[in-house]
Amino acid sequence: MMNSTTNERSSDSNAAKITVYADLNCPYCYVLNERLVQMKVSSSVKWLPVEHAPDLYKHSFTELDRQDLIREVDDVISKAPGVKLIIPATRPNSLHASKILATIIREHPEKAVAFRTAVYRALWQQGSDISDTDVLNQLLLTTGLPHLQITAAAENDLLNWHTAWEQGHFARNIPSLESSTGFKLLGFPPQEQLEQFMYSGKAKVTSFKDASCVASIRYTIAIISEAHKSWPKPDLLEAISQHNYYTSAEALTSSAQWLHPLDMIVINHPQQDLIHTIKLLKHTSSTQYIPLFLLTNDESISLEAGRCGVADIAPDNVHEEILGHRIVRILRTKRSSDKLFEIARIDSLTGLYNRREFDIAIEREWRQRLREKQALSLLMIDLDHFKAYNDTYGHSMGDEVLPRFARIVESCINRPVDLAVLYGGEEFAVILPNVNIDGAEHVAKLICEQTEKHDIEHCASATSHHLTVSIGVTEATQVTDISMAEFINRADKALYIAKKNGRNQLARYN
Repeated sequence: MMNSTTNERSSDSNAAKITVYADLNCPYCYVLNERLVQMKVSSSVKWLPVEHAPDLYKHSFTELDRQDLIREVDDVISKAPGVKLIIPATRPNSLHASKILATIIREHPEKAVAFRTAVYRALWQQGSDISDTDVLNQLLLTTGLPHLQITAAAENDLLNWHTAWEQGHFARNIPSLESSTGFKLLGFPPQEQLEQFMYSGKAKVTSFKDASCVASIRYTIAIISEAHKSWPKPDLLEAISQHNYYTSAEALTSSAQWLHPLDMIVINHPQQDLIHTIKLLKHTSSTQYIPLFLLTNDESISLEAGRCGVADIAPDNVHEEILGHRIVRILRTKRSSDKLFEIARIDSLTGLYNRREFDIAIEREWRQRLREKQALSLLMIDLDHFKAYNDTYGHSMGDEVLPRFARIVESCINRPVDLAVLYGGEEFAVILPNVNIDGAEHVAKLICEQTEKHDIEHCASATSHHLTVSIGVTEATQVTDISMAEFINRADKALYIAKKNGRNQLARYN
């Protein structure tokens, strides 16, 4: 390993200009920096610090986080065995170090390589905490910048670089390289391939798995195929996605085994009624917003599918890499749409759907009930004496309780079609399609029991020394002849009865 960043190769005027987006807190980025130092080209790249996972520091470092870190480091060691690398005690917040590096890039560019290399080696060779001010001050002293002050302009640069990285659609928590010729390279590929990219601005990717890591963002794709695992997935998708196979749309919509939200559904050469399959997916709450990609050689089927709203269609003879890029483009669009969806329909505090989504979902499920002649149940839930809780413990504590209770509710509903929402204030609602009143009462009892088990202190409650809930339960059967508004009103009335009868209980509307 090189211990000095001096004696760099002189820049070649014909060489491509390379921009690197990298995180100081990433072992993959550390190894890339070491490789560039070994190649004596680290000064010739435009190295821009970004944060791959800024949300990582919103919670304390847990044992699960440590296991993820160990897997990352082990993965890096397996791919770059000649680079010195240890497992640090924690994953420190790198934002302050990134601000310092941004300032050095702006004010003292000749010192940037030395400082970033010193920071990387402090963390990944010595296990130092690079969020510690004393550690960073010592590194600045070693670099010859003992009195450096972070500037507002540098902080703005950092924001702009992060935006550019996000808009570049790199979509993975690994080093991202972009050449002035428009080509991109991810991760740390073999030495020969990296050298080719550094000096020509492009390189043939021999394996897309070179661009993957255990910390990468993974898209989740469901594949509907009558012949199990019959679709030979493009290599590009192997690096960035995980797949689950289903023999039919019914098998997919009835499955509760989704560990992650779906990003795409691939329909592989359907033998069943395609229009039925598409309509089922488009009219099921858990799949209606997920883009559909159809693989077929039948032109008439393609025509019908296009009219029904599939995102894209491809025959067998499409080049594998072209197919992969077409799918990736749709996946990225889906993730961008998801962000807008969250802003419009997700409550930012609890993470549950909001009242607007409730209005959309209840109308959809009401029509589904009438069409399929099936039951529909609704729970209205109120946190008992929650105003008194806020008055006693403060609104900040109340804001911690609401998302905690949201997780309790989510843990009590298991099907993808069930929907929990923040109805307003401290009132929650749960929509249970195709569930009768007995099933709804079972869910309500479970929510009450789990809330008590969490034993959230509430000394101001007139009902109990800990937080409790009251729940109203109602059902619309196949023969119920009421309006949707009356159905919701009945759940509200049942909730009122539960509260009138002493709270910490459920009540059914009869």
